[in-house]
Amino acid sequence: YFAAALASTHVYDHTAGNATLALGINQEELEELLWFFRREDQSTWNYSILVLSFVAMILGLLLLAINIVRNRKRKIHMCIEAVQTAQQAELEAKQALM
Repeated sequence: YFAAALASTHVYDHTAGNATLALGINQEELEELLWFFRREDQSTWNYSILVLSFVAMILGLLLLAINIVRNRKRKIHMCIEAVQTAQQAELEAKQALM
């Protein structure tokens, strides 16, 4: 029905009465469709989507920063453990020689 309405070249005056349309849509359904597909100022929608995208970007950057800090701490901790293990092995080797 909707595709036929889009392809139609006839202009419908929705204030002309209470007649049923040729497509089988009555006046109430037509008013509902006109309300649903109305044109209005989209700036509030655009700004809300812009704010939502900024929030998502900030959340992504925050998670990235947390991941970078944790990886850096993990690598430093592994390096310190490797040095301590090497020192422990060197101390045991010296004690074995004495």
